[in-house]
Amino acid sequence: MSDIIASSKKTKTNNNDFTVKVNGKILNRFNSFNVSHSIDTVPMSFSLEYSLSDGESGNELNLFSKKTETDSGLLVVGQKVEIYLGKSKILTGYIDNSSEVYDHNTHSLYVDGRSITQTVVDCETTKPAGILPTNLVSLRDVANYMFEDFGIFTLDKSNGLNKFQLSSIAQIDLTTKPFDYVSMLSQYEGKLLYDNEYGEIVISDVSNTKSGDLLINDDNSIFENISVHKTTLGRYRKYTVVFTNYGGMAGINTSLIPNVVSYDPEPNELPPGKNHTVVNTAAYPTSDSSNGLILFAQNLAQWMANVNWGRGQTVSATATGFINPTTNDIWRINTLVSFDMKQPLIKGDYIVQSVNFSVDTYGGKLTELVFIRKEALSIEPITIAPMIAGVNQANNPETSSDDGSIKSSTNKNQKLEVSDSPPPNAKPVEKKQ
Repeated sequence: MSDIIASSKKTKTNNNDFTVKVNGKILNRFNSFNVSHSIDTVPMSFSLEYSLSDGESGNELNLFSKKTETDSGLLVVGQKVEIYLGKSKILTGYIDNSSEVYDHNTHSLYVDGRSITQTVVDCETTKPAGILPTNLVSLRDVANYMFEDFGIFTLDKSNGLNKFQLSSIAQIDLTTKPFDYVSMLSQYEGKLLYDNEYGEIVISDVSNTKSGDLLINDDNSIFENISVHKTTLGRYRKYTVVFTNYGGMAGINTSLIPNVVSYDPEPNELPPGKNHTVVNTAAYPTSDSSNGLILFAQNLAQWMANVNWGRGQTVSATATGFINPTTNDIWRINTLVSFDMKQPLIKGDYIVQSVNFSVDTYGGKLTELVFIRKEALSIEPITIAPMIAGVNQANNPETSSDDGSIKSSTNKNQKLEVSDSPPPNAKPVEKKQ
C-alpha cells in the first residue's frame, strides 16, 4: 500500500486507487476496504482497515487513534468522511463503529459506517401528522418535504411524469420513517428509489440505457469469474385473478366477470399443476366494464408472472479493478447490460442490482456485481381507491340531499357533524331502579 498522505494543505484526491477525505486531509494508507451500493439497500455502507507494523510510529498513529478525551481524532465514531476511487467519489457518510486492536507487533484500526442518508432511514419524521400540504404534487415534492429537515437533497433522474397528485392520498403520523414513506409512494409512481455517492436520494426509472455498445459474450467477457443462478421457487405456471362480483362469492359465477389468466414466460420449467390464484376483494363490480377492472387485473397478473420469473434468475460476477471497460467509468448500479453467453447460458438484458468495491492483501482490487433480469424490477400496477365516505376533507362533499343540495359529514375542523341529541325513533333507555 502507498504511504499515508495527511497534510492540511492537500485537499484534492490524487490518482491513487482509494482515498478517504476527512477534515480537509487525504488518507490513503489502508490494508483493506469495502464499499457496497445496492438498488435494494439504503443507505450505502463501507468498511476500512488500517494498521501499523512493529517499529512504525509518529504522526500517522495519532491520525487514527484517539489517545485522550480531548483529542479530536480523524477516523473516529461520528466522523464524516468522503471516499474516492481515483477521481470518482463513491460515498459520503459517517463512521458508525470503530475497533482498535493491539497485538505483539501491530496496532490495527477497523471502522465501518454508512451514507449520510442514514438519518432519513433511521429516524422518524419531523413533520406534523396528518394529510400532506396540497402543494406537494409530485414524488420529488414529497421527497424534498420529508427529507429537507435532515439536510438530504433529492435528485430526480426519472422521466418526471406523475400518475397521482400525492398530496390528496398521502398522510403521515409521528412515527413515520421518511425514506420508508417516500419509498412506498414511489411504488405508486413506478419509480426506483436509492442513494448516491453524494448522499442524495435518487428517484429514477429502471435503466433503458445500455452499458456501452458491447454485447457481453463468450469471446469478450470482461469478468474474472461469472455464475448464474436459476430457481423455480416463487414461480407458477399460471396466474389467475378471480373477482368477488356483486351478489356472489368469488369463483362461483364467472358469467358476469370472467377470470383473468397469465402465464410464466417459461412454464415448461415448472411442475404441472403449479398454479397461483389471486382473489380480488377490493370492490364488488357488477360487470367486466367497471372502471377498467379487467385491464388492471390483466396487468397485475402479467406483472406477477414476469417479476417472479425475473427474480428467479440472477448473475454474479467478479471483475478485476473498478472500471467498467465499456463506459470507462466505475461500475454503477441501475446500469443495463446485455448478455449473449453460452458458458454459462446467459441471454438477455440485465440490470446491475448491486456493486461491491474491495481491496485486500490477498484478493487485490475487485468489483463484485450482481445482475438481475430487467423484468424483476418491473413496477407493480397499483390503483388507489378514493377516500372512504365519512373521513373525506371538508371540501370534498360526500352526499346529496333530496333537493340536490350537497352535504358533508365533516366540518372545517375535520370533525364529524354528529348531533348529541338522539333521533326521534331511538329506543328509550330504561333507568334501573
